[in-house]
Amino acid sequence: MCNRWGGTAAEIARPVEPAAKTTQASAEVAVAPVPSDERESESEASAISVPTRGTNGVIPLRVLYLARSDEERTRAFVNLFEEHFQAAASVQRDEFVPAQADQYDVVVLDWSQDERSGKEYPSPLGDLANWNTPTVMLGSAGLINAGPWHVLGGAG
Repeated sequence: MCNRWGGTAAEIARPVEPAAKTTQASAEVAVAPVPSDERESESEASAISVPTRGTNGVIPLRVLYLARSDEERTRAFVNLFEEHFQAAASVQRDEFVPAQADQYDVVVLDWSQDERSGKEYPSPLGDLANWNTPTVMLGSAGLINAGPWHVLGGAG
């Protein structure tokens, strides 16, 4: 069975050959073909691997954390990201402007249901049609963001 990302669970979890080793950290990813007899459609033609750690021991990605109002939680996540990634920064969700994501490889959106006010809550990421930065959603971010983006996941 295909999931909404275009591959079966087995294909998404498929180990791929690592990208060629380099002496410098880079944000390139390795793309491995999925054998035609193992895919359900042409949209499942490749699997993507995540960048490996560079020679300096960190993952060569720049991470932006869209923070909750909890300063202790924000500090803990930023410290974790700074330890493991090339660069990390945080911005309060309500102060975020989607163009800020252009400087980062990944955005981590942290959002609790307790932080919603009223029934109307726009996505801090802006319109789905204009959002193209890889995003990790923590807490209830996926649930809450599904409403403004008009995608499945807002209720189940």
